[in-house]
Amino acid sequence: SDDIKRFAELEVAANIQALWAAHEPQMDELTIPFLGADRAALQYPFGDLARAGTRLVAGSDWSVSSPNPLWGIHVAVNRAVPREESPGREYPPFFPEQA
Repeated sequence: SDDIKRFAELEVAANIQALWAAHEPQMDELTIPFLGADRAALQYPFGDLARAGTRLVAGSDWSVSSPNPLWGIHVAVNRAVPREESPGREYPPFFPEQA
């Protein structure tokens, strides 16, 4: 989109919350039905931003998610919750093209 290109053009950083970019029950039960499939696919476009040359910076959004920076990096790279965070449950990557 035009907005993604503008981040790099304006030399601004995108502050991402990587832990939210994972496929988990809340995404299926609340977020995707509310947004609809087309708009849901626009969430957390980290890959598009990085490919456009945008500087990405990240936070943990702690206290509502883990403060562990390695888990945030894991989700940004794999688009899936680390197994340690949700033992016994695995979900497919959430829009893996945005990894």
